[in-house]
Amino acid sequence: MKPKQGQWHLLTGTVLGILLGVIFSLWILPVQYIDTEPNTLRTSDRERYREVVANAFLVEADTNRALARIALLQDANSSSALISQAQGVLASNGNAQTARGLALLGAAVNQPSLRITPLPATIGMASTPTLQNPNGSQEVITVMPTLTPAATRTPFATFTPRPTALPSPTLGAAFVLAKQEDICDPLPKVPLIEIEVKDASGKPIAGVKIQLSQVNGGSETFYTGLYPEVNEGYANYVMTSGMEYALRVGEAGQLVSGLKIPVCKTGSSSSAPGSIYLLFQQP
Repeated sequence: MKPKQGQWHLLTGTVLGILLGVIFSLWILPVQYIDTEPNTLRTSDRERYREVVANAFLVEADTNRALARIALLQDANSSSALISQAQGVLASNGNAQTARGLALLGAAVNQPSLRITPLPATIGMASTPTLQNPNGSQEVITVMPTLTPAATRTPFATFTPRPTALPSPTLGAAFVLAKQEDICDPLPKVPLIEIEVKDASGKPIAGVKIQLSQVNGGSETFYTGLYPEVNEGYANYVMTSGMEYALRVGEAGQLVSGLKIPVCKTGSSSSAPGSIYLLFQQP
């Protein structure tokens, strides 16, 4: 009489089948996706996508097109994502022009009427960066260059003109210090250099370069427009106790030196650190 066989051979076959299926699907014959959406990109490539769009925005100066590209990522808060990435690029000593493009684009998300003066691009081949999706597919973004002279020019944010008999402000004029005051009331949580940049008509300007240096060495660069919830021309810097700073707004703006944490009196014999407010404006 033939002995009854167990069910172990069925279980073994099932396990082997699953393992072989995984090996084939992941390494031998992986599934390939074509024409997937940018919102499927992994985190690192989403950041690279934003940088590509931001750099194209600086050259094309096409706000609507740039916003449409950014919308494809389907971020919960596109402005916050762009501004946070701009701050990260600056903090890691990354490309300053890319950081500016990200900041300007972040400001444009909240204010679609924002317009910039385009940067000229050199004549050359189109760049085609390839981004990798989490599922293994690739997303290719082509940025075509603008055929203009290869001069270097800093983009300044402008605004959509409205019908008026007044001439538009000259955005190329140097920024000069219009107001400086210590802030003691209310006392700040941290001592800041608070900077506000406006054009000749009094409108805040995003994307203006601010160069800050320390008397004992070291320098940093940041831009207006990273805090659109305050206004487009606002920027700030956290001061360190015992340090003295100098800063310049724009490429050829007025140099302001001797900046250090002000002492605010809080009583007859007590004090606390305050902040400094600086207003720069074009004449």
